[in-house]
Amino acid sequence: MKYLVYSFLAAVISAMGYGCQESVCLSTIPECEWVTDYSNCTQYSCDYYDSSGNCQSQSCIGYGQVQQCTDQCAEYGTEYGDVVTISGNVSDAMTGMPIGNIGLTQTDPTNGNNVSSKSGTQGNYSINMFVYDDAHGNLDSTVCTQANQLYPSGCTTVSRRDSCNQPSIGGTSFSLTPNYNAPAIVRGFYRDLLHRSPSAQEMSAQLSQLQGESREQLALALLNTTEYRGILLQSFAQHYLKKPLSRANLAKYLGYLKQGLTDEQIQYQIIISPQYASRLRGVSAFISAVYRDILGRSASSSEMSQWTKKLKRNSSQRRALVLSLLGSSEHRTEMANAWFQSYLHRAVDGASLAVILSTFSGGATDEHIQAGILGAAEYLGLQQ
Repeated sequence: MKYLVYSFLAAVISAMGYGCQESVCLSTIPECEWVTDYSNCTQYSCDYYDSSGNCQSQSCIGYGQVQQCTDQCAEYGTEYGDVVTISGNVSDAMTGMPIGNIGLTQTDPTNGNNVSSKSGTQGNYSINMFVYDDAHGNLDSTVCTQANQLYPSGCTTVSRRDSCNQPSIGGTSFSLTPNYNAPAIVRGFYRDLLHRSPSAQEMSAQLSQLQGESREQLALALLNTTEYRGILLQSFAQHYLKKPLSRANLAKYLGYLKQGLTDEQIQYQIIISPQYASRLRGVSAFISAVYRDILGRSASSSEMSQWTKKLKRNSSQRRALVLSLLGSSEHRTEMANAWFQSYLHRAVDGASLAVILSTFSGGATDEHIQAGILGAAEYLGLQQ
């Protein structure tokens, strides 16, 4: 009998339109409030009377009210332990390209009337989620991304009304305007360093990298790729040997670079090689060629006389001559000017040159100097 009574009461409640089944609300109830009806003035005040005592201007000082009702879920809000799920995506406002997905969950710690938050990492940026449950079946979510190297911080707020114990908010999407034109930078780096355009896959990967790295770091990474090093080594061979490297020699010099040898040390290896010396006859020819190839000028009479005496006394002085010229400020100035012309399309200025020479003296490599130029605001301005 008791079971029949309980079954009867459950049926009555269900018929009246109240109650939830399997966490899904089957009905709603009205929620009403009195609000001011500004279209219905109930009391006026005169602002101005004429000489006859008649009111010429009046203002409303009292309004009527009207009852507004909305249907709300019979089972209000989320309950303790419910998991709120926020999903969506973030895109680049400049290109429209997706830059990340939002996928965070947060457990409701109380039964309505609360704010809960959750932080998580999505790729190269962080997301903070704040969920407000007003205990009336409504969920408000604010999702914020923290600033990184490429994008500023940004927030979006979305709401779900009458969530009816189904606390999920989907389709949360917003866009962020990048701090600079990252695709143009990637294209510029590939053009100036690799002499080609990036593939779609490479573009996507490099844009992702720029969220966590500076432009200088990305340039340095490209300068240390096997592809760039192969281009560099072949340019050395063409400059000094007037022919490309064989496959075996290319592999050998790539191995040297991987072991940590600098660009100058590789050039030294090429210049003292039999292939370089075989094109020259006599001490004077060697000295003239080294000055021309390293410094881009002829040796002065005093320089020619000095090194001729040294090389005739000891042929090993050839190595000393090459090392002296490769490590000279004059050679480094030539390199700095070549990089400025290639990347910034102008000659190096005095202040920049002083910084570069000082950085060289501190042990910086050619790649670090070039990365600094490519990461500069001036280079960025040329790519916009």
